[in-house]
Amino acid sequence: MLNRLNENKKVVDEGLKLYPNLIRMQCSDAEDALNKEMEKLDRVLDSIDRFAIDNSNSGKAIDAVKAHLNEYKLVINAQKSACEGDIFDYRKFKEDVKSEILLGDEINAKYRYAAHMYNENMEKAERYMKIYESDISPCANHYLSQSRNYENLANTYKMQATVWEEKGQELTEINELTADPISTSKALKAKVKSGLSALWRAFDGNTFKSCIGSEWINGINSDMKNMAQKMAIGDGDLEGKSDAEIARICKKPYADMTALEKMEWQNIENYIVNCNIDSKKKVDFINLVLKSCTYKKGRLPNSAITEYEFNDKIPRINKALYSNLTVNSPDSKIRNSIVWGYLQKTSSICGIPRIKIRDIGYDEDKVKGCIDVTVYDKRTFFSPQYSEEKLEYTIFPIRNIKQESGRNEIEAHYSIAKGDQIEKKIKINTVTTALVGVGELPVKYGMTIPFSIVSTYYDEKANAKTHYNTARFVARLSEVPRKNCKGMIVENPKSYPYFELIGEGYENTAIKEIRKAMSNGIDKITK
Repeated sequence: MLNRLNENKKVVDEGLKLYPNLIRMQCSDAEDALNKEMEKLDRVLDSIDRFAIDNSNSGKAIDAVKAHLNEYKLVINAQKSACEGDIFDYRKFKEDVKSEILLGDEINAKYRYAAHMYNENMEKAERYMKIYESDISPCANHYLSQSRNYENLANTYKMQATVWEEKGQELTEINELTADPISTSKALKAKVKSGLSALWRAFDGNTFKSCIGSEWINGINSDMKNMAQKMAIGDGDLEGKSDAEIARICKKPYADMTALEKMEWQNIENYIVNCNIDSKKKVDFINLVLKSCTYKKGRLPNSAITEYEFNDKIPRINKALYSNLTVNSPDSKIRNSIVWGYLQKTSSICGIPRIKIRDIGYDEDKVKGCIDVTVYDKRTFFSPQYSEEKLEYTIFPIRNIKQESGRNEIEAHYSIAKGDQIEKKIKINTVTTALVGVGELPVKYGMTIPFSIVSTYYDEKANAKTHYNTARFVARLSEVPRKNCKGMIVENPKSYPYFELIGEGYENTAIKEIRKAMSNGIDKITK
């Protein structure tokens, strides 16, 4: 006798009901209330600041009040952080609640039906199996086939029963969570309560005893940090944070962020600075950050071109990238820094910058993990008219010049980069080639030259120039001292590929430009 399912089993409380849209509406209402609460707290903080700088009244008692209120600011900011923690929980709760309506009585009824049908079909399967085992006639195989058919049908109903059992478990868990969806800020709220009590006792109307160094203050700072870690991206871990949440953190200017939001952003910034751009997942993440940190500035004068601008998050990333960069930095960090250097290289952003990763070349000569950096600059064609200019820099892997193999690879990468550029240029409209720069031949030979010959002529001329250019590059590379130097090839959208170098006594062009901008103020980095 095979196992049977309990047809009378109650997999969930009959009275439980889940209406996802209603849950989401309630969560959104709670979020709105919390945002209004934070606005009130901001007004209180503004009032405290105005009172603190008001010198119209002075005296020992007034100074004590100001000192007292100044420490209240810490508690108020902690309250704001607790509100943010609650908003985080409500948003996560909305994500956990799926779109399906779940009714306890319906789930139980469907589970019991599936269990009943499973048992019924298994009984039939067993009955036919017994007939098959005892029958020696030519019809025996028919009974075996019938037994297997009923068993397969029974298993289908068993799967249905499992599904309804899981739905019952899901409904139970959501119901338990509904009773108390807020957990992130619990510890912090307790510290805030203790802080308010301590501050109330610290002032007697005339004198104030500072609470700095108190256990509850240290506890508030610790809990705020722990909350930020829970809410933000951890060390290299992109899981647990939706694209919408990452976008939200990136969009808000740093200057307007709360203390907790700044902690969230710091985790994202740290990840960007230290990540090795070696997978589609990381590429998608960086593109999301770039898109979220870029906003429309407006239309260029006398043009249909939209101009974009970075918020203050991008300069912070670049400052963090280049502040401690040396030749001894990990190769991934060096290349990461150069990638970001080109991302903000243009004078005017006319589109959202982005990157992609690809392999270049063929067969055994293929270079893996090259990064395309696409930026959009403005170009004047008839003053004061503007057009959008798409620029694509391709950054190859880093190689150590100190090693002979590294120097050889750099040289090989240079040739592959030129081949890649030629393939890109093939896509250019041939009509342009026919119309531009053909004056030399008719003048030289006194005749009209067919387009096919013109095209071939310029192709050969370009090939010859390529060889000369390669020779110059090899000569330059040979002159580089074999010290602790690292270099890479960069495909320049406007000319031949060129050599970026960082090492003892050397700095690559991108780093020089960024550091020069940094010396003039962080806001200049985006220009």
